[in-house]
Amino acid sequence: MAKLTHVPAPASAAPPAREPPFTAVTILTARAGETNVGGVLTWASRLATQLRAGTHRWRLHTVVMAVEPGATMPAALVSDPTAVLIPFPASGHVLDLLEATRKAVTAQSPSVLLPSNTDLCQMVAQQIRDVSLQTVHPICIISAARTDEPANFTLLERYQPADGGVGVSAPCAAWLGNLLASRVPDRKLPVALIPSGAHVAGRPRRISPDGPLRIAWLGRLEQAQKRVMDLPVLAATLRDLGVCFELHIAGDGEMCEQLATALAIGQLSAEQGGPVHVHGPLNATQVHELLLACDVLTLTSAAEGTSVAMQEAMGLGLVPAVTQITGIEHWITHDQNGVLAPVGDPVALAGHIARLAADRGVLAAMAERAWRTATQEFSAQATAARYACLFDAVIAQPVVRTPSNLLGLKRLSVAAAPSEPLERTAHWPRCTFEDGREALKLCRQWASQAGVILADDPASALPGQCIVFDPRNLPPSAQTVAELQARGVLAVVPHALLNHRPCDRARLVFAELAAAGYKRIALYAAGAHTRTLCARLPVIAPGDFGIIGIIDDSAPKEGALLGGLRVIHPDCAENELAPDAIVVSSDRHEPELVRASTRFAALGITVVPIYDRSLASVVAGERRPQQARA
Repeated sequence: MAKLTHVPAPASAAPPAREPPFTAVTILTARAGETNVGGVLTWASRLATQLRAGTHRWRLHTVVMAVEPGATMPAALVSDPTAVLIPFPASGHVLDLLEATRKAVTAQSPSVLLPSNTDLCQMVAQQIRDVSLQTVHPICIISAARTDEPANFTLLERYQPADGGVGVSAPCAAWLGNLLASRVPDRKLPVALIPSGAHVAGRPRRISPDGPLRIAWLGRLEQAQKRVMDLPVLAATLRDLGVCFELHIAGDGEMCEQLATALAIGQLSAEQGGPVHVHGPLNATQVHELLLACDVLTLTSAAEGTSVAMQEAMGLGLVPAVTQITGIEHWITHDQNGVLAPVGDPVALAGHIARLAADRGVLAAMAERAWRTATQEFSAQATAARYACLFDAVIAQPVVRTPSNLLGLKRLSVAAAPSEPLERTAHWPRCTFEDGREALKLCRQWASQAGVILADDPASALPGQCIVFDPRNLPPSAQTVAELQARGVLAVVPHALLNHRPCDRARLVFAELAAAGYKRIALYAAGAHTRTLCARLPVIAPGDFGIIGIIDDSAPKEGALLGGLRVIHPDCAENELAPDAIVVSSDRHEPELVRASTRFAALGITVVPIYDRSLASVVAGERRPQQARA
C-alpha cells in the first residue's frame, strides 16, 4: 500500500485551530428500491435539523453511499440540504465507490465521523481517520450500538478502536463501553446513552372513551427480529377475549405474503370483515397520521436497540404494549408507562392489551406517563443537546492512535489481476476468519500456488509479482490498484465487498449445473441474497432450466410466496419441489446452511454453495443430475 506523506506546518507557526461551528459527518448506505424513512435515516435527518436550528456549535452533514445501481437518496433525507448522495460507480467496482465517498466526506472538513454499522461505512471512516492522524487535525470516530443484535456487535468488534461511542439503550451503551475499554485499556473513552429521538407533541393525544381500541404495529415484515407472525395469534386472542379492536399493521418485507395468508386463514383480515388492516409501507407523514388515530402501539420484537416506532408513539401519547427485551425495558416500567410481555408470547401480550381496553381511565393515565417519558428522554431537542456534548467530549481528548484492527473479514476476492493467475483460480475461496492473520496466510498460499512471486512492498514490486494486502488493514484505494495493475503487479485484496457480486457468481454456478444436465434448481434460504437472485435470474419454464422454488427453515408447512416463487419448509421440499439440485443462497451464512443441507444430500440431491466451493466436500451427496421423477 502506498505510504502516506505529510508536510508538517512550519516550526514557527502554531497549527491553525478549527473554529466553530464544527462539522460531524454521518456515513450511510442506500440500496436500489429503498425509500424508507425510518431508523437511522430518520435519526440523521432530525439530528441535522436540530443542530442547525439550535445554538449548538456543531452541524451534522450526511453522506449516503449508493451501494447498488439505481439507488437514490432516501426519502427521509431528500429535504436535507447537507445530504450528499454518492452514486454507484460506472465501473461497478466498490473500490471506486469507497474512493468517491472518502473524497466527499473529507471535503466537509469534519472533526467527527459517525459511520453506520455496515462494512463499507466503517471502512471509509477508518481510512479517513487513519489518514488524518498524519495531519494537524485528526478526525475522531464515534461508534454507535443501535441494537443488541449479535451481528451488530460483531461488526463493531472488527472496526475498533474508536474515539467514543453512543448506545441507544443502557445495555448497548454498557457493552460498547466495555469494548472500548478492552481496546484502549489505559484511557476512559466517552460513551453516552442517547436514544435515537422522536417528534414529541405539545400534549398527549386524547384517548377515545369508547369505540374500538385502535392498535398500531410498525416495522419490517420479517420473523427473526420483528416476529411479525405473532400478530395473527395476537389478533385471534384479542378476538377470543371479546375485545373490540382494530389492529393496523404498517410495513413491508419478506413475510408479507405469509402474514396475509395467516390472517386470511384466521378470518382476521379487514377484507373479510376482520379487525386487522395491513397498510403496506408508509412514508413519515402517513405513519404520523396513523399513530394519531391509534391508542396503543404494540411490538412483538425479539431484539431492538430502542425502537424508533415506540419513541414516536410515546411522543404522541400512545401506550406501548411491547416485548420485554433489553432495548425496551430500560424505558418502560410495566403497568406504569406501558405494558411488557415475554418475547414469543403473543397470548400474554393480548391479555395486557385486553386489560387496557376494559379500563380507558387506566389507559389514559398510562398514556400521559408514556408521553412524559418521551418528553424527558426522546425529544429531538434533548437528543441533539446530548450529541453536541458527546462531540465536545470526544474532540477534547487526545485522539486514539492504536493501529487499526480489522478482524474477521468475511470472504476473499481478487481486486485486480492478470488473466493467467485469475483463470487458474476460478473458484477463489470464501471463508469466515476469526483472525486476519489466517486470511493473510491463505492469500499468500494461494498466490504461491498460482505461480507468482510474492513481494512485500508495492512501491518496489516488479511485473509478474504479487502483493497481498493485509486484511487487518484497510484495502488500497482504486488508484493504487490501478497503478499496480498498469505495472503488471497482481494485487490481492482479502475483503468480502471488493468483488462480491451475487448474481455474477450465481450465474457461474447455474451455468455449470445446466452444462451438467441439471434443470430444476431450488434456492436454499429466503433472505436478501435470494431476493436479489430471484429478481435477476431465470425462473423455470416447462422443459427449461431455472429456479423452481425456495427452501427456508422459517417457512410454514403450508408454504408461502416470495417474488412469485413458492417458499417451502425443508421437511416438504423433496415432495413439493422435487429439485435436481439445491443452490445455497446466502453470503453471510453459507457455511451453516451447507452443513444443514446434508439432509438433502442424503436424499441424493446435489447441494452447491456459491462462494466457498470447498464447502461442497461437507455435503455427502453425489454431484450428478437426478433421474427423471414421476
